[in-house]
Amino acid sequence: SDSSFGPLPMPGWTPKPYQPETSSEESTTDEDDGHPSELDTDYGGSEDGAFGPGTCRYGGKVYVSAQQIPRDDPCDFCFCFRSDIICLQQSCPPPIHRCRQESIKGFCCPRYECPVSMTTTLNIT
Repeated sequence: SDSSFGPLPMPGWTPKPYQPETSSEESTTDEDDGHPSELDTDYGGSEDGAFGPGTCRYGGKVYVSAQQIPRDDPCDFCFCFRSDIICLQQSCPPPIHRCRQESIKGFCCPRYECPVSMTTTLNIT
């Protein structure tokens, strides 16, 4: 009976075992498959209907496409893009030798205060 399944559609795919004799498992699978898609449809439908296409919902608020979504971590930059939330993480430059590092609230990267070198002198005549 295994030969009736035919070849796999692509190499690397694993066939899902199907057992027609256990109807209870079959109905459970149908419920599981149908349930999330109903939720997705309801969520997407209400989202598009109430807030317009391309909007994102995050933290109980609605954001339009291309609008920045505020995050607690200042290194995270998130924005709404056609109903998807896209996040980028900012990286900071390495520390500067002999400079004092100062963190600034709301900014990802610290500020560096460096001592001014007194070796350069200007002769103004």
